[in-house]
Amino acid sequence: MTAETPYMPDSPAAKLWELLRRNPRFREDVERLTRFRKDTKSPVRRTRLRALNGASKFLREVQARNEFAHLAFQWLVPQPLFTERDQVPKDDQKAQSRGVILWRTIRLGFGVTPDTNHESWKWFNEKPGPFGSPDSQANQSGRLMRWGPEVVRWLIHGSRENSCSFDYITEWADWFARHTFTVDSAWLDAPPGFRRDWESIWRRCSGIGQRARHTDFHRGWRPSEIVARARQEIREANRYIQALLGDLDRERQGLPGTTAPAIPTAGGGRLRRYRRFGLHLSEAEEAGLIRFDFTQHRVLVELPPLLSQQAARLVLRNLESEIKNGLPKVHELLGTRRAWETCLAVEPFRERGAADLGKAMGQFFRSRVRVADLRDSGLPKEHIWRWLKGDGLRPLPSNATDAEAAEHRDVETAVSRAATEDRQRNRHLEDWVRFLDDLSAATYPTFDAKELSRKTPHRGLLGGERSQRKPKEE
Repeated sequence: MTAETPYMPDSPAAKLWELLRRNPRFREDVERLTRFRKDTKSPVRRTRLRALNGASKFLREVQARNEFAHLAFQWLVPQPLFTERDQVPKDDQKAQSRGVILWRTIRLGFGVTPDTNHESWKWFNEKPGPFGSPDSQANQSGRLMRWGPEVVRWLIHGSRENSCSFDYITEWADWFARHTFTVDSAWLDAPPGFRRDWESIWRRCSGIGQRARHTDFHRGWRPSEIVARARQEIREANRYIQALLGDLDRERQGLPGTTAPAIPTAGGGRLRRYRRFGLHLSEAEEAGLIRFDFTQHRVLVELPPLLSQQAARLVLRNLESEIKNGLPKVHELLGTRRAWETCLAVEPFRERGAADLGKAMGQFFRSRVRVADLRDSGLPKEHIWRWLKGDGLRPLPSNATDAEAAEHRDVETAVSRAATEDRQRNRHLEDWVRFLDDLSAATYPTFDAKELSRKTPHRGLLGGERSQRKPKEE
């Protein structure tokens, strides 16, 4: 860690980062992405493109599984895109009457360095011109391929009260000019922009600051009807497949088929036209399924008809108690303070080469033994004071005499006995550390990152499998 004293996370978002950066698979993939970024600076164009495509594919796979890990990769191995937007308020009387200000972009620029005068910066006007023209807005032909993060500076014009905007590009340049962000950086040592984005994702995922709202989930579609149609479609497809199998048996016997008879072609082959099956949804049903996807991580509640404020108060009071039942308190999310204190105290012994947690816990409990713990060991006090110091047993010097070696063995035996008794009394300490280890393992998605970097087979224009054409004969 960057600090001598281990950092004690004091919020769930900080705990999540501390757990993620301790995940060994995550740290390995940080090194893998670092190699990708190194290859993107290769003088060989093919190497650069392969590295950029491999890194982009890897990051898309991570983003589909864990937004936090995706954000961490972007900041730990950054390939930033700096964007500047000049905006003015729109003259929209209807929006202004509702107290809403709509903005219009009059100038847009982006580059790969915080310096807007750098040659990498491209500038575009508000209205897009012909495709590829200098006045066209940023598009696939002009926007640079970068995996992020995107650092934006908003320049607002039009009125004095709306002219202030925080300069995130300058914040980035000032911070990285004096600091380095690695997997060994504690939460307080992380860049401000990273912590701001991290906490934003946490608030969205944890519901902090969000309100319950009414939905029109069932309006315009019925999930039961879609399930019934899908079931019927599957039944018809199965019957069709059985009929095709019957046709093949009849053709082997020289009889004509009835379901999808083979039609001779001019080239001497045979062509079959198969019936297509599929579940077709209306626009309302498609919209309903999209809303259903958005509710996957939310708690759905069914409320009875409410006719008065008193009835609503009673129902919501019971609902509140049911929801709170089983939920931890904020300070208990992702581990209690005592669990983290124990984990941080054991961590130095794991870094010194302890092969497993059991060995590290043994060294941890030995370090907890003090002079007062050996009061009933029967050893002379001067022997204990000579060999036992504040953070554990002193090593035996190479020039020690036989008498000193005997004293050291006696004190070491007494320390081991006291540590074993302490470990038996406080077995929960090891359970706490194992619990945080399990949380750390769960913070990063399990998938084979090496498999993603391998070359994928060519799919062709229609997305089919690789062509089965035979190679030309020599």
